[in-house]
Amino acid sequence: MYSLTIPINPPPMPYKAFLNFLRFEVTENKVEISNIGDVLTIKGSSETLEIFSDNINFFANRKPHETMDITKKIKDHMHIEYFPDNFYIDVSSKPLVCYLLGEEWI
Repeated sequence: MYSLTIPINPPPMPYKAFLNFLRFEVTENKVEISNIGDVLTIKGSSETLEIFSDNINFFANRKPHETMDITKKIKDHMHIEYFPDNFYIDVSSKPLVCYLLGEEWI
């Protein structure tokens, strides 16, 4: 099991803010990531949500490596975003960046 935490440090730079809530919805479409305020919504078909979760799980379970991050605290990160011909993420989806800080997601 993984926990989503909102760290005090480091700040969200270069991003605007951290999110406080995560909501999933099952639809008949590709994965669409959106947010209103501090609520992140991830929706898609059961098949595309499974691919999404497999990618998160793979990233979370691999050995992290140091990055060139200025804080030297962030161990690794992953971008989840649409690109042309993406088979499971919808074109209207917002990009999502997940960080791994030590053993915890931020």
